[in-house]
Amino acid sequence: MSPERGPELLAETVEETPRPVVSPFRDHGQGHRDTERSAGHLALALTSLLFVALLAVVFPEGPPATEPPLEEGPSSITYTLPPPPPPAPIPTRAKRELPPVVVPAPSPPTPTPELVVDEVEPELAPVETRLPSRRGPRRPPGPPAPPAEPKPWAEGASGLVNPMPLHAPKPDYPMHLKRMGRQGTVVVRLLIGVDGRVHEAKVLTGLDERTNALVLAAVRERRYEPGRVGGRPVPVLSTVDFEFVLRGR
Repeated sequence: MSPERGPELLAETVEETPRPVVSPFRDHGQGHRDTERSAGHLALALTSLLFVALLAVVFPEGPPATEPPLEEGPSSITYTLPPPPPPAPIPTRAKRELPPVVVPAPSPPTPTPELVVDEVEPELAPVETRLPSRRGPRRPPGPPAPPAEPKPWAEGASGLVNPMPLHAPKPDYPMHLKRMGRQGTVVVRLLIGVDGRVHEAKVLTGLDERTNALVLAAVRERRYEPGRVGGRPVPVLSTVDFEFVLRGR
């Protein structure tokens, strides 16, 4: 019991405790017990009065305010747990400040000299295109052509040694001319090469086609000692007459 609530409890005890009544009909032991109880109650009442007087001296303004009595009954005690402590802060690394990057200003571009190139179209060599022959396999190429001869000399020119015939066959008298009794002369111009052969033959004056053909065939069989100029063989143009004359006329 707290000392603050002592007077109130004592007052309630004094009011609720009935005064002892001594019954003449009780026995002696019972009367002795009642006397002791009454003495105890009296002492308790005196003690309460002394305590009240002491409180009046200590608290002249009146007893301190007391809290209203608690109602008896079932009570519930609510325990409120303290909030959990906040999480400890995560230590972070201090960011190291990098020095500012200084970008140099771009230098002006250096002018590049222009190259002037003359466009020269390459000369393409002519390409000879030959279509495949349908007549069969190609024949092997013949011997290379002889080198081109120099300009021919005219027979009888100054400084020229005229070619000399080595083999000069003559054409036979054509039978159709004999039956007709026809006579005449065929004039042929020859080109005698440096090798002494007849390279070209042309009829300048003829009789008929058959007679002319016989004369040209005989001329191409001739061989000559080539004409020379200063000891060097040269081509020579020569003229030959073939006369067809019937005997007995």
